Amino acid sequence: MTALEFIGIARAKAAHAKLREASELLLRPCPATLADSCSLLSEVTDILEELMAANAREKSGELSPEFAKSLLPIRQAAQELQVQIEHGSRFCLGWLQMRMGVGYTQGGAPIMLESRVESGKGRSFEA
Repeated sequence: MTALEFIGIARAKAAHAKLREASELLLRPCPATLADSCSLLSEVTDILEELMAANAREKSGELSPEFAKSLLPIRQAAQELQVQIEHGSRFCLGWLQMRMGVGYTQGGAPIMLESRVESGKGRSFEA
């Protein structure tokens, strides 16, 4: 294993740890944890872009088996985080619909009632 591969594996482990940390933060959503998660995900993006650039500079362009194996946990963690974020989004939309919903359009989109201070009209959000 080359020194570059060793460094790449270490960086991949760091990216995986940051994904896990972002996932943990999103279990307690609030403005601060959402900002921290966004920052961590930005760092993961930077690490992955750095790894891709380093791999592109390699003569063979092929990943070593050890390095390729180190990337698998990142893929798994990213897929799990995607599901977690999608679930959280649907959860929030469901609560919004329960709290402010007045029904559905013929197309099945929820109709939301604005607060009386803003307007007396209903508003439809198309999904």
